[in-house]
Amino acid sequence: MSPTRAIKKQRSILCHLEERIKKKDILVFIVSIFVGMQLTKSFMYTYAQKKCWTVASVAKHLVSPKFQPQRFVEELGDFQFNRGPKKKLVLVGILTYSQYFQTRDWAIQMTWLKSIPGDVIFFVGNSTDLAPVGMPIVRLNRAPDNVYPPHHKMFEMLKYMYKNLADKYEYFIRADDDVFIKGQELGSLLSSLDSRGKIYMGQHGQGTPEEKGKLGMGKNYFYCIGGPGIILSYKTLKMLGPHLDACTLHPVKPHDDTELGRCMEKYLNVQCKSSSKATAVFYHNYRDVKGSFNHELGSKESYAFTLHPLKNSSSVFRLAIHFKKDEIKWLKEKADMLRNDLEMAKRSIIAKQLKQNSMPTLKYLHEIELLNQKPQWGTPIRFWYDANDDSANWENIEKHLIYSKENIHGSAQQNLNVKKKDQILQNAVRTLFNRYLEEADGIKLKNILRAYRYMSPVQGVQHLLQVYLLQHKSKTSYYNATFITSQHLLPLMFTEEEDMFEEGFHINSRHNKVNGGDQLKQINLIIPISRKVEAFARFTKTLEKIFKETLENLNVILVVYKDSNRLYLKNIDKMKRLKSQYASMKLEVIFLTGKFVRAVALQHGSKNCSNDSLLLFIDVDVVITETFLHRVRINTIYGKQVYFPVVYKEFNPETICYKPNCKKNYFLFDQNHGFWLFFGFGVVSIYKKDFLDTGGFDTKITTWGGEDVDFYDKCLISNLTVFRAPDLAADHVYHLTQCLDNVDAKHYQMCLNSKSAAYGSLHSEAAAIYRFLEILNHNRTIDK
Repeated sequence: MSPTRAIKKQRSILCHLEERIKKKDILVFIVSIFVGMQLTKSFMYTYAQKKCWTVASVAKHLVSPKFQPQRFVEELGDFQFNRGPKKKLVLVGILTYSQYFQTRDWAIQMTWLKSIPGDVIFFVGNSTDLAPVGMPIVRLNRAPDNVYPPHHKMFEMLKYMYKNLADKYEYFIRADDDVFIKGQELGSLLSSLDSRGKIYMGQHGQGTPEEKGKLGMGKNYFYCIGGPGIILSYKTLKMLGPHLDACTLHPVKPHDDTELGRCMEKYLNVQCKSSSKATAVFYHNYRDVKGSFNHELGSKESYAFTLHPLKNSSSVFRLAIHFKKDEIKWLKEKADMLRNDLEMAKRSIIAKQLKQNSMPTLKYLHEIELLNQKPQWGTPIRFWYDANDDSANWENIEKHLIYSKENIHGSAQQNLNVKKKDQILQNAVRTLFNRYLEEADGIKLKNILRAYRYMSPVQGVQHLLQVYLLQHKSKTSYYNATFITSQHLLPLMFTEEEDMFEEGFHINSRHNKVNGGDQLKQINLIIPISRKVEAFARFTKTLEKIFKETLENLNVILVVYKDSNRLYLKNIDKMKRLKSQYASMKLEVIFLTGKFVRAVALQHGSKNCSNDSLLLFIDVDVVITETFLHRVRINTIYGKQVYFPVVYKEFNPETICYKPNCKKNYFLFDQNHGFWLFFGFGVVSIYKKDFLDTGGFDTKITTWGGEDVDFYDKCLISNLTVFRAPDLAADHVYHLTQCLDNVDAKHYQMCLNSKSAAYGSLHSEAAAIYRFLEILNHNRTIDK
């Protein structure tokens, strides 16, 4: 090869190498740029994950318009989705806005979120606002955060659930951030369903009257309303998932729930079931759509599983506290049932161990002796007595009085003449004697001297009776004898207390309900008032508490005596303010002048009421609860029965705490704080027609007291049954009684007796005396 050709060949090789090097450099350059872009993107993503939102928001504007951010950004913190092979029950997806992180979302975390039998995730749009620590959120970067209705946000949430979680949960719930969900009830509902079916559940709807038929759905199609929540089974979500993109292309309305319903109808051919039960379970508060359940909570709220809307976070806590109280009440009832079951089991065991005849046995202890002779005991009197039985108590019956520690009114003695109890006891003993002393010819029971009763759940009931006997064949006809009767107890049958009240309602059902509906029969509270500003303010607070806790139906009739200081205006203003707060309360004011006469005031108060009206005559000194009103309706029967509750009257506070004003603690029933006012009849409930038939109050009685006793006597001789019993929901607060000496001796003495009875308990008075040695040593001083 010539030198010239060799040189040309080398140059050709060098050119070829140079060209290849240039191409390689270009390739390296391109690869370097690509790697740099990826590193930059990774750096920015990591930086954003560390919550450096200020820098991230600036970088967002510097990125090319062609750059698409990551579709879903998870900020779950310590939260982890279900990773096991077994599906969790439910995932609740809450559609929220970043502006509600610190209010609605925080309230949800603090209350009902903890009760959900599964997981709860908050979904927001493309906001970069900082979320509270510990709140599991998913940012939907392709959906605007500040747009309502959240149409795009809802479909993006479903896409996220479909792509990432469809096989990890049995059910998925679309929920708003202003809903309240009861987790335990929701879990019971979902556990009763089959998630393998096409479940699309919630409160059904067809749109507003203006929108009906214009939502792009069939004429008879129902969609699920979004507010109270929408439940989808995993089967439904997996079938719907491939069509979610298509569902967002041509929306008819901006509402996310209607568009979801349209999608369900088109691709799955399912609709929301139209059921009144579902409407009650998924409860939407239509009467206060812009509020937060500020009304009185009742049966509708207790029955519902989800409640919507709650615009204020404070209302979420109010509902949580209310339902927690319901849960505590239910747990107490369950505990009582378990105690009853345990007690019945114990008694059953005891009954089997005793194996004795359950019929009464009568033991004749000694021969009949003359009354004036010394008794010769033939057999010692023996009682079964268990010293370890704390529940056993002795009772003594003597001279028409029964002495017991178990009397509800706290007094050691109780008159046995009430309802002719003495005659009932005498008849029972006579029957006993006639049955077991047939062999004693000519012996009859004349009278009971005294009796002792001992009752034990283990041993039964025993009576020790000392009686007068009459023997016709004897020269001396009266004899003294002592007997023992014993009755073993069988296991008691326990029934629920509600059954008793239900029976009372059935008896009086025609007059306890309005027009056959669910509204309670209206009670007309007739209240005479003269001055007593402090007592009236307390009574107003009592009514306010009742209205807060129940949906009462009350007509408050104030019979006001005008005074020169115009104090009555303050009382009326307080009641008017209360009426303005509660729609179920009615108010009527009647003005009178002159001297205060209670009978006249009560008669005037009942004038405007119809004959079928339920009247409740009461004083402002009595504190009541909604339970008292419940018993008024039950125990007052039209044309048959009038209710005279025995109220508890408090003692003078100076004898309790030695101060003019003690710390108020109403409904504390013991012998040191007050007594049961058996001789007072001022509180009474009766129907207007029955009130007129008995003659009403005697308006001629203008002095202190007497009008209530007179009316009570009228009811006793009428055809009405007088129902009278201590009422644990009526507390008569102490007030000073002034007895004027310008009245007749009878009423003056009645006033003094009432005043002295309310001064203080015998125990506190005795304790006070023992602190003064000069009083204790008074007799010794006189003797000296």
